[in-house]
Amino acid sequence: MKFIAILNRETEFGKSMNALAHMSLGLGPWLQGIPDISIFFGNSNQVREFRELAATLNKEQESQTIFSDFINTMSGGNTDEQLAITANTSTAELTYYASCFTGETLDSKLATLTESCSQLTDYVSHSSHHKANLKNPHQSETPSILDRKISMLINSKLPVAQTINAVVIASLAVGNKVGYSKLRLLNFADKDGVHHANISHHPFVILKPENPAKHSSMAENARLGAGLVSETIRNANHQPMVTVVFGSRREIEEVILRKQTRLFNDVLEEKDLT
Repeated sequence: MKFIAILNRETEFGKSMNALAHMSLGLGPWLQGIPDISIFFGNSNQVREFRELAATLNKEQESQTIFSDFINTMSGGNTDEQLAITANTSTAELTYYASCFTGETLDSKLATLTESCSQLTDYVSHSSHHKANLKNPHQSETPSILDRKISMLINSKLPVAQTINAVVIASLAVGNKVGYSKLRLLNFADKDGVHHANISHHPFVILKPENPAKHSSMAENARLGAGLVSETIRNANHQPMVTVVFGSRREIEEVILRKQTRLFNDVLEEKDLT
């Protein structure tokens, strides 16, 4: 199973990374196991074209593929406002921060498109050692729980080229553990009736810990939190790369300490891409 994502290099890097995390979290309930991962960067037109191709392939190969996208109307304000703004915005007016596609093989048209895109300097695609499969997630009626959130810690001492695959892996894993209903996955419909699905209702913030030691401490406290679901991906030196935590706002804020972190707002430079 292959997971291919294309991020918009013309938008703020923090927004495109948040889009990647949101999409991966929302696809977690649909995937069993971790697929091969390749991440690309393109301009706004390339991301839009990728999304349109992914939607077409998904329609033609129902139950064999899944895709997602993250649009500008999903940022800012609360979720109800985002849904309303999306419903009043035509597809042509939307800006895609990112899009992704998952399937057994990479279609030749998608492959050709990604060949014209960039990747992070020194980036290496992730090859999974285990087979991943698509599944139908369990969907049930759940109470409207409004105090949930998701937090991600990214190791600020490592190059993003080394941590970006871990963003996907950790988000997929937490999304799979939490499940479709508790994530409150939404289906954003724009003015033209085009659907942008599987984005969690809950806010998702990306933070950079002050140092790896504090990252490890917060990750361990999140792992031990009785009401929290977390996943930490480490490198070969056992250094934490990415941690994703889902749970109540109160519990998360007790273990993910804002005084020891700052918002992920890195700037993507031309030299960072090859």
